[in-house]
Amino acid sequence: MKGKTISPIPEKYRKRIEELTLADDIGFMRGFDGNIEGTEHLVRTLTGRDDITVISVQAQKHLPSIDRHSVILDIYAEGRNGEQIDIEMQRFRGSRTELGARAERYGALLVLHSLDKGESYSHAGEVMVIFITDTDAFGEGRAVYDFRARDRTGAPMPGGREGVLHSGKRELP
Repeated sequence: MKGKTISPIPEKYRKRIEELTLADDIGFMRGFDGNIEGTEHLVRTLTGRDDITVISVQAQKHLPSIDRHSVILDIYAEGRNGEQIDIEMQRFRGSRTELGARAERYGALLVLHSLDKGESYSHAGEVMVIFITDTDAFGEGRAVYDFRARDRTGAPMPGGREGVLHSGKRELP
């Protein structure tokens, strides 16, 4: 870049840039894209699991569909043991049902996009969908809401589906 002068940031953008946090899409993606150590720390902290070793991180991973709703994941990470982890920053203003449906669909898309046609679903590995919200989306005063797919008896469903919601306005335990 020898000989090129970098233009100063226009005043109309300067304040917005100074106010960026991880709760903003740009700040979130910049903070975690390719950041294996930071993403691993975040996942371990929110899930309470220290057995997850993140091996890759990609911001804005596109899961395309030819004729259906496509999805762009905020942060996609893969674990050493085949875990697929989606971390979404949500400025949430919907219902509990809507958030649950979104988490379920994102998890299902991760599974579908990880398998070749005809491959067994058991090869998909563990799937985690983590939502970080700017409010307590469920209004119960908890910092973390942890969800796992279970059958009617309460036994965990095979396949390792789990979801975590971190309420950004609450401190972690």
